[in-house]
Amino acid sequence: ENSDLSSKSKAGRFVTDFTRRVSNMNRSAFEAMEVQSMSQADWDATPDLANFTPDSAAAYNPATNTLYLNRDKTKGEDIVNALVHEMGHFAEKFALGEEFTQREWEKLTDDQRRASFAQYAPQFPPLTGLVGDKRARAEWVAMQFARVVRGDTDQMPKRMADRLKAFLDDIRALLNKWIGNGKL
Repeated sequence: ENSDLSSKSKAGRFVTDFTRRVSNMNRSAFEAMEVQSMSQADWDATPDLANFTPDSAAAYNPATNTLYLNRDKTKGEDIVNALVHEMGHFAEKFALGEEFTQREWEKLTDDQRRASFAQYAPQFPPLTGLVGDKRARAEWVAMQFARVVRGDTDQMPKRMADRLKAFLDDIRALLNKWIGNGKL
């Protein structure tokens, strides 16, 4: 298995197919997205990445519509997991809308919001007051996006699942093609 993203590697072919399909969420925003491929040293030298996502294979900044790929960590199926998660952030900004996702986030109990954030960032102590925390909400949305891709929607709010499913039937078929219906 090649660890690069060339068109000859399995991961590279997946990325090509995945990005083409995700672009259908919002073609103009997708085409305007900047993608930066960085080494771990460059990642560590970028304060926002080093401080907020030091161990990540990828990060997405919705304010600038920039996808960052840590080429030292995007090997094989890691790129699949990283892109699915980061495209959940893209979906929140350009397909679902932050007003919709905030309303869904507010429907969760405080315990559900804390559990969600702890799932994403277990190194942080349990937080209170997450209802207004945009980052906690954004990570929850990205995790919901990945759950829909996997077909794991039983515990998800119905409106969120329905909204995401509208975008993801094609993407789920792609993931099954490339990696089977195994766990992401």
